[in-house]
Amino acid sequence: MVYIEKDEWFTETFGRINTLSDVLTEPAGNLTGLSPEERNKIRNTQGLSGDIVRILGYHENYSLIMKIDGAKGWIERDALMEDRDLKSFIRPVSPQIAPLEFLKKFEGVPYLWGGLSENGIDCSGLTQRYFFEVFDKIIPRNSRDQRQFSPEKPFSQVRDHDLVFAVGRKDGPHHVGLYLDGKIWNAYSEEGVVCQTVARFSELFEIEAVNRIV
Repeated sequence: MVYIEKDEWFTETFGRINTLSDVLTEPAGNLTGLSPEERNKIRNTQGLSGDIVRILGYHENYSLIMKIDGAKGWIERDALMEDRDLKSFIRPVSPQIAPLEFLKKFEGVPYLWGGLSENGIDCSGLTQRYFFEVFDKIIPRNSRDQRQFSPEKPFSQVRDHDLVFAVGRKDGPHHVGLYLDGKIWNAYSEEGVVCQTVARFSELFEIEAVNRIV
């Protein structure tokens, strides 16, 4: 990541994202020249159209931003409109829809590392959006931070809406799913967003703990 001295940060500047955009771990020059694999490696999260973000600084044609959930990264300046009238984050309005309505909306959506939309989403993006759109709660963006967000419990105590944390049995990536009605909803690279039995999920991942948000 390009380092910016703290006194160069635009600490009172906020802006609004005007289109679905990747938020990257580093400025990437000409994004059109990157392969999907190269872009995956530097995608930290995404900004959704209408998101209000804090602008921390600039580098060439990129802005360094922080989202309301604390996630930071670089976004193309053309995707962001600075608004000097904004003095702080404005909390987005949650639709507070039914759990299954939310999950059915995302069922079958392809997996995308750092993805946060119906075009592509990753495991922690799915759980983050679930708690916001169903319960109006903003939780951290990545699975490691989500795991630290509330006390852990053993899987024997799992109940509806709990986060289920696991590692892959083949390559061991950190993973998170959502427990509901005896099944685990999760987004993973082979199938995208799926609803799995606990037995099927356990074939693919080793369950380590559950966390209760609500």
